[in-house]
Amino acid sequence: MFFTFTLEKVLEVKEREAAERRKGYEEAAGTFESVGYELYQWLKARESLDDSQTQDCQKGTTIAALQSKQLARTNIETAIEQSQAKTNAARKTMVKRKKEWQTATIEAKKYEKMKGRKWEEHVREMKKQEQKHMDELASRQVLQGR
Repeated sequence: MFFTFTLEKVLEVKEREAAERRKGYEEAAGTFESVGYELYQWLKARESLDDSQTQDCQKGTTIAALQSKQLARTNIETAIEQSQAKTNAARKTMVKRKKEWQTATIEAKKYEKMKGRKWEEHVREMKKQEQKHMDELASRQVLQGR
């Protein structure tokens, strides 16, 4: 008697689904990382522009140079706002995909656990049958010995 798990196909589907969800999460995490790095670069650019502007003010500079730097700062602020929106959207997507992955993994593990229980039941049944067979053989030997 060999072991067959009746829900093997369902288990395979659930495992494949969990793997796809993990891949989707990894892609979302990569997107979040790249968008976050872009935001970091813009924040770094603003900080360095502010430092430059502070140094210029201490040394003395022209109004045109200050206006130019102020315009650049306004452009950087706009880019930062856009980048923050992208980062927040990417974070939401990443969190959503992580939850989907976790849910799919839990579902697959449920079926794996069912398979394990069925296997243990099968092993117990096999041992029981083997013991029954051994008892029959022992009974025959006793009867033949008489």
